[in-house]
Amino acid sequence: MIGNQRKAEADFISWLNANGCMLENVAWPSFSSAGTGMDNESERGVIALKSVPKYGVIFSLPFELIITVEAALKSSSIIGSIFNDENIRKRFPSFVQNESRILTVFLVCHRFQQKDSKWRHYIATLPEQTAFCDFLDEWTEEELVGLADNNIALLCRGCKAEIRNNFRDFVNILRSDIIGAINPAKLHFLEKSSDTLFQEYRWAYWIVESRAFMDRFCGDYSKPCLLPFADMLNHCDKVTDSAEFKVDSKTGQPICFELHASRDIMPGNSVYNSYGNRNNNELLLKYGFVIKNNIWESVRISLPWVKHSNHNSDLSLFSVDRLLEKKKMVVDQFGNPQSQELFLRAVPSLECLFFFRLWTCSDIDSLKKCQQNGMRNPVSLSLEIKTLKNIKYELDRKISAISAKSELGQNVIVNQKRTEITRVFNETKLNILRSHRAFCEENLDLLTNLSNNLVGWEVYCGLFH
Repeated sequence: MIGNQRKAEADFISWLNANGCMLENVAWPSFSSAGTGMDNESERGVIALKSVPKYGVIFSLPFELIITVEAALKSSSIIGSIFNDENIRKRFPSFVQNESRILTVFLVCHRFQQKDSKWRHYIATLPEQTAFCDFLDEWTEEELVGLADNNIALLCRGCKAEIRNNFRDFVNILRSDIIGAINPAKLHFLEKSSDTLFQEYRWAYWIVESRAFMDRFCGDYSKPCLLPFADMLNHCDKVTDSAEFKVDSKTGQPICFELHASRDIMPGNSVYNSYGNRNNNELLLKYGFVIKNNIWESVRISLPWVKHSNHNSDLSLFSVDRLLEKKKMVVDQFGNPQSQELFLRAVPSLECLFFFRLWTCSDIDSLKKCQQNGMRNPVSLSLEIKTLKNIKYELDRKISAISAKSELGQNVIVNQKRTEITRVFNETKLNILRSHRAFCEENLDLLTNLSNNLVGWEVYCGLFH
């Protein structure tokens, strides 16, 4: 099995070189830590063989090898029949108008064609179905409960429904009289069992979703494309090399895809792509992994005007507030009054402090000062202490809720990789909350000891400038 994989990888590189790729600066595959912070996690990636100066070309891929939507449509008569026939477009609009599904069907068709496909060497090196067995559409409802974000379950259900509905449309199109009249080769697909065909379709769906680039040759960047070799790069949110879709300056015709170094690269350095500034929800849903202490991660907490009446605590925010309408007017000036949640990142949020200050105001003078001072300026020592206590109270509630979910997930999930994903997903959110809580505790200690120390209060206020 390993021997077959190594041969497929060698054939792929030979195919790329024979078709004009510039690959002498790099080597693939190279196995190293994926950099996600998950235990026992490694990925095959690309490393540099030679030094590449900043802005230099790391590798290039000729346009002829790029699988654009247009190339996919021209590559097979059955693909053209599905997506270009007017009757099919009318009967299955949501399927045929989705350009990502053109690439999905392309992969299904060409994988079945095997040796007859121009891109067979590329397809042979793509991850197998087992690589996607822990993507979210395979998680049970019980397993999803362990992830400390209610939205992820909703997104997962939507994803499952989309794959099933897309597959249903695909099969119905293949069985339709329209395709039968145009291309009898449809029987080639239907020889497979329904489950086998679904697994092939799901494999192709996730290949496209997790590996496609936006086609910058098409002008509006709205169409997906598959870039053989370029899609072998691993993600990094700290070091990212720069992609360029090169065109002829005179004719405007596409020439190639190039990857340029964003820093001086030494032999042995990994070469990275960025999948975007994505939090762990997005990474898990689209790519099947999470990153420990992801710099783009955030935690949603309810804003005080949403959940202010149900706490049985001396620190709770009053359910009856005679200044409620005036506070809402101030909120309207500084933020979206319809917003019900705040997104906390690793750095303590001035916005969070402002909204809780505003809500903690119990008299009109404090409210006016809060409005005048804006987001960066505390109002008074007593109000700031109350504000920090209220924030800390909300953070403690959120930490307890996530910890309980995390414990539940560890007890329910038996799959080792899903257990590890759940641990990293939840721990990253907890670390954000703990950093905010530490900020509140540190400043509460400072303010409590200030008493009437005017200089100390000015020092504290200076922290926000």
